[in-house]
Amino acid sequence: MANVFHNRKEELDRLAKSYGSDRFEMIVIWGRRRIGKTQLLIESLKGRNSITCTGLKTSPENNLKSLAEAFFSVLMPGIPSPSFSSYKDLFDYLNHLPSFLEGEYIIALDEYPYLSGPEDELSSVLQYSIDHYWSKTKLKLVLCGSSISFMKDRVLSGNSPLYGRTTISLEIKKFFLWEMKAYDWNFSDEETAVLYSALGGIPRYLNMVDPSKSMKENLYELFFAPGALLSGETDTLLNEEFKETARYSDILGAIASGKSSLNDISEAVGMQTGTSAFYLNSMIRVGLIKKEVPYGSKNNKKGVFTIIDGLFRFHYQFVRPNINMINFGKGDETLNMSVMPAIPRYMSSEWEQISIAYMYSSFSPERDPFLYNDLSRWWAGNTKTKKQCEIDMLATSGYKALFGECKWNDERVGTSILDTLIKRCEQFDYQEKYFYLFSKSGFTDELIETAQEEGNTRLIELSDVMSY
Repeated sequence: MANVFHNRKEELDRLAKSYGSDRFEMIVIWGRRRIGKTQLLIESLKGRNSITCTGLKTSPENNLKSLAEAFFSVLMPGIPSPSFSSYKDLFDYLNHLPSFLEGEYIIALDEYPYLSGPEDELSSVLQYSIDHYWSKTKLKLVLCGSSISFMKDRVLSGNSPLYGRTTISLEIKKFFLWEMKAYDWNFSDEETAVLYSALGGIPRYLNMVDPSKSMKENLYELFFAPGALLSGETDTLLNEEFKETARYSDILGAIASGKSSLNDISEAVGMQTGTSAFYLNSMIRVGLIKKEVPYGSKNNKKGVFTIIDGLFRFHYQFVRPNINMINFGKGDETLNMSVMPAIPRYMSSEWEQISIAYMYSSFSPERDPFLYNDLSRWWAGNTKTKKQCEIDMLATSGYKALFGECKWNDERVGTSILDTLIKRCEQFDYQEKYFYLFSKSGFTDELIETAQEEGNTRLIELSDVMSY
């Protein structure tokens, strides 16, 4: 498995600017596990005067000892660290060392939730140190953590002792599809998109891909082989964030099976709606799922729940339902008979999300008629035909509206798809309407000619997204 550091230029630039400031800075780096926070931290600290310590899932005493040794190995190399009874004792000592306070050090604490301890003692000690000793120095404090609930609730929220002291909050997010070219794979654009979606754009998982093997062979090795590399990853991630993980897992399974409303999910898992709503909201908070309402709707009861973490979506769509066959060594048959035939349908909804992300990232006044701050799906009964219909993306601004349709088909998209989209949009009363078609396989010559003639139709294919 290659441990390759890609992209993240913007994040590195922000960190470099903060490290180089002439004041105290407190930098919080957070994001889901395996997203590349530690690698980013290591890369950002190269050649810099830093004191680093990584929290471990061990006793508070061991973490205290590790932190003390990290400070003394830099401040007093060659001198064994004294024994400290608490974080307060350690920082009382450090805060009376002129060589430390005047040293312009970067104090980088990785896996901070483990270091902080069950009583969150370290946060209170750091708060006191900042307020009474560090605020007038050029020290930099970096807190990095993978437990999103901890970082939000106990570092960034108003209930945290550290609230109000953060100068930069840096959420590390998944890669976009077009960033996959940094990996220099030899897969086709379609194969790259499938692997990207199955692995959720997460750097650690993307580094597990073996470019010398086919897309299908990689899916097998990662998900369906005996002892597959990612076989227990979703359980590990759930355990990091939640107790009662079985209940969360059941809810994710229900959503993956097509249950999307609160009532349907609750019925599927045998819970009261209030109970399942608690679990759903917890997963929304850490970025596993989202609740989506039709564009422009203020009726929250129309909301549907979808899994937005790619690894979880793939696992609960294909691995969990087939776990017995996989455990009995039939992963190859599962992949061939159950997974591969369903990939086109699976990618249809993935393609919608990729297309929306591409629209935001590639926005251009030359291409786009207005600045869209909200670009999302719409679904409802057609006011004219009374039939249920859906539009993959919709955005409006004043008298203008943008409508999008995303197709993940082997055939090139033709004029009939555009005609259908235009027909669906007749119920919307906007003076100017713009139509965006996204296609995996390109467009017919007739549609390309029509789009050029009409002037209000944009055609975007997978190759455009990949080369962005």
